[in-house]
Amino acid sequence: MVFISPLPTQSELEQYYRTRYREDYKGTYEPRRKHVYRAAQSALLRWQRLDALGRRKGTVLDVGAGGGEFLYLMHRLGFETIGVEPHAGYAGFARRAYGLEIIEGPIQALNLEPARYDIITVHHVLEHLPDPVTALSRLRKSLRAGGVLLVEVPNIRARYHSPATRFHRAHLMSFSAETLIAAAAAAGLGLLDLQLVPGVEHLNAAFTQATPTTALPTSQHAREIVGLLNEHDELNHFTTVAPYRRLAANLARPVREAIALTGYRDARSMLDALYHDVSLKS
Repeated sequence: MVFISPLPTQSELEQYYRTRYREDYKGTYEPRRKHVYRAAQSALLRWQRLDALGRRKGTVLDVGAGGGEFLYLMHRLGFETIGVEPHAGYAGFARRAYGLEIIEGPIQALNLEPARYDIITVHHVLEHLPDPVTALSRLRKSLRAGGVLLVEVPNIRARYHSPATRFHRAHLMSFSAETLIAAAAAAGLGLLDLQLVPGVEHLNAAFTQATPTTALPTSQHAREIVGLLNEHDELNHFTTVAPYRRLAANLARPVREAIALTGYRDARSMLDALYHDVSLKS
């Protein structure tokens, strides 16, 4: 397992995520329209994933709800929704803009009812937690029988980022597929399905309550990961097409987004338009 050392204290983490994380990462206290638009695109992909897994009704808990874009989509589709978000600005925005139930605070402080949720989504959260196994264990107990826990994290094997930016300052853990599955297994979760997100190669895994049989990664896995990290240096990275594809996409994105954002008076009207054609399948 790749992790930072020493880990921050819990009080340091809570203070950081409540008041500074979004400013460091997005440069804003509340999401701007472009952030809402981007999050909506991710929300649609998340719903497509759940729909493909046959999850079309029930109660949804979104851990790390951000500005509420995914929960608003699920609410429109008829799900009962609740979110938890540690950042005060983003949590307040989600409540005010969409009328969502958002609990402001860290997952560690969340009072989780047993067997409460049919779907729990944890997108780009586990890498920020000092004890992901304990968090997953608590979430597993809150799943109903037959429920699904959908997790997405960055992939330590991915070559999307340059070596200089491989480790985000707020990421305490860096997962491989093996360590993600092992962490879930230690929490009593069995793997239902694992996919790589196209382009960025994030790990997107669906878990269910199970009696896992997954073995822990061995020292051979550790040696493999060290070898991959050493091999992916700056020269190696910039002799591939990946950084140039990313540069082209980043140059085109502002123009594409400016066109897409034209004509919307607020975030909710934008989401209503983007989600207009999304419906439950029979």
